[in-house]
Amino acid sequence: MRALFEEIFGHPMSEAHWRWKYATGLGHAVGLLDAEGSLVAHYGGLTRPARVFGERVMACQVCDVMVSPRARRSLARRGPMFNLAASFLEEQIGWGLRHEIGFGFPSARHHGAADRLGLYEAVDRVVELSWPARGHSVNAHVRPVALQNGRLMVKAVARIESLWREMAKDMGESALGERDAAWVQWRYLDRPEVEYELHWVLSPWIFRPLGLLVLRRREDALELMDLIAPKPAFGRLVQAARQMAHVAGLPVVRMWITASHRELFAVADPQTPANERELNIDVPACAHTLGPEPARFRGRWFLMAGDADFT
Repeated sequence: MRALFEEIFGHPMSEAHWRWKYATGLGHAVGLLDAEGSLVAHYGGLTRPARVFGERVMACQVCDVMVSPRARRSLARRGPMFNLAASFLEEQIGWGLRHEIGFGFPSARHHGAADRLGLYEAVDRVVELSWPARGHSVNAHVRPVALQNGRLMVKAVARIESLWREMAKDMGESALGERDAAWVQWRYLDRPEVEYELHWVLSPWIFRPLGLLVLRRREDALELMDLIAPKPAFGRLVQAARQMAHVAGLPVVRMWITASHRELFAVADPQTPANERELNIDVPACAHTLGPEPARFRGRWFLMAGDADFT
């Protein structure tokens, strides 16, 4: 699988990365072998608890969909790749199966092929918002999350769980991945080879947590990967991230968000509207198996960069 990954994406996947993704009980995959026994196609997914319109369900995040050029003809309708994808969906996603719903971040080419094959239906898209760094105070304090040997401490776990309960309540009309402490630990602290920064944004007088920011420093920007906060605090967290970018000497803050929810952030600073850029990433819903109708999720997904497995 790792050899095929490097062939398709042009960069390696380490064994540690593979184990983090697939060997912890969260990962699932099917593969297609040629007559010589070589892997020529792969279709993977990750288990992710989600809140869908206020109810907790199990979701499958489709990932690592790869077809070797040696088998590209298998993208033809009802060919081997269709059977591979259909087998995965029929085993993993739908009523009575391990996962009730599916989602992902497919490339335009992959999504176009899956749409033609009747496997997925696009229900949203992901865009990038960005703001210039800002140096003046946002009337909030930012503090790094204290860790012990790379793990969240008891007080931090309690804070995250409280913030997530508030966020889940506020986002009851949306579908979003669960953002509890276990998710934060696995996604951002256990992920090998990538360093993320976790920061509390605190109210200025009583230092009450307003939210949690997850950031990643890039060469040209500070990336706002994720946040956990009640909805009214979203704007203040964006402003806090802009202040941190200024301190770090980075010119901009950028973030991914589903287009249906961009207005929650686009007005974070009325004086400085966000710049918006298309990413050509559609959010799919499973249309192949018996399960919730894709139309239920049209314009309802709340997804950020941290919800993807490759960011």
